Amino acid sequence: MKGCAQRLAEPNWWRTRLDRYFRQAVDNAYRHRGQVRDGRSAYLSQHIHNEYLRSQQLSQEHLERTFLESEDGERVSLAEVWRSTVANPAVRRAEMMTRVRGMEEYAQAHGYSGLFVTLTLPSEYHASYKKGHRNPRFNGSTPKDGNDHLMKLWAQIRAKLHRDNLRPFGLRVVEPHHDGCPHWHLMLFTPTGTETAIKHVFEHYTLKDSARADLLKHRLKIVDIDPARGSAAGYVAKYVSKNIDGAHLNTDQTGQPLKDTPTRIRAWASTWRIRQFQFMGTPPVGVWRELRRLMGASGGGGALGTAVEAADRGDWFGFMEAMQKPQVGGDGLGVELMKAHTETVNRYTGEIVTSQFNRYGEPLDGKVIGVCSGLFRMPTRVRHWLGTQFEPLKVIGLVGRQADNPVSFRGNLGLV
Repeated sequence: MKGCAQRLAEPNWWRTRLDRYFRQAVDNAYRHRGQVRDGRSAYLSQHIHNEYLRSQQLSQEHLERTFLESEDGERVSLAEVWRSTVANPAVRRAEMMTRVRGMEEYAQAHGYSGLFVTLTLPSEYHASYKKGHRNPRFNGSTPKDGNDHLMKLWAQIRAKLHRDNLRPFGLRVVEPHHDGCPHWHLMLFTPTGTETAIKHVFEHYTLKDSARADLLKHRLKIVDIDPARGSAAGYVAKYVSKNIDGAHLNTDQTGQPLKDTPTRIRAWASTWRIRQFQFMGTPPVGVWRELRRLMGASGGGGALGTAVEAADRGDWFGFMEAMQKPQVGGDGLGVELMKAHTETVNRYTGEIVTSQFNRYGEPLDGKVIGVCSGLFRMPTRVRHWLGTQFEPLKVIGLVGRQADNPVSFRGNLGLV
């Protein structure tokens, strides 16, 4: 209760949520007017897209002017850190394709078959037709409402698969139709011979809310991934690239130039707080990223040593083998994250800062400091960073305000 009361009394907490609500309300108003569609403004309104681009530009300028300093005197800009992490779209895409390729290699090695599933919402969730006419059956739902409907459908399907001891693993991709209505693509790997049972589960729950069997072809499409015709990575690569940075793609599925499609999709997902990608039934990527920090290190024998070697050479297949996933059910993993509450000293005030509580006085989980396997521990974060430094830059004429402090200015961003 104390943390809740503190949030309600904090202006920044209200500003963040009101800004989010305002952006969603503006975009939804454009959808209701038929302004979000092919030929006008695909995926989301042009107004919100422009605001997203401006926000990204200001964030990038802030990163360029913010520096971290370590205890041994090294000074690094946040922009440099950003370029080397998965916050960078190029790095994010490369990591995802590494994981997809590793899953495919694992499936081939263990006798799994691939399915590519597309789930589409009923017609009443679509605001506009492809040709530009408004949909008279549109129920006024938002993209978030549509995605919640698909999440509920997937929860029912997943529960049934679990009851039937069918546990496929793979990747889920969420992307918008031209009018902002979401649809899902799932790349699933399942033991050969279980494909028919999985298809029946999808068919049953997809039409559970409708007695019309003829609607199935509009809501569900399942394609068997034939290795002779193309790899699973090839099936999903265009969706991953299109939804991140558009690398290696010149046109979309209709043959039109991509142009700003990737940024528009990212803006759509950011505005409606929709998770674009989710891996299912595979080892946690957090462990992989920590092991990647140990380039050239030796993890000894056992699962940890094998996992360190696989991560060092960028081998997600070897990493899955070391983690004993997905062939081992439950939560048992070969390697896990090691966490602890850390303390740092503010070099300006001498104050000891602990990470046990957040600013609202609520307990926090420990911070990641390494990896472990059984009794074996291996730290991955041994350097301590003392804090951030800013290089002031006067910004004039943005949102009708003038700011010398990039932090205070960034906190006041909003639509006008």
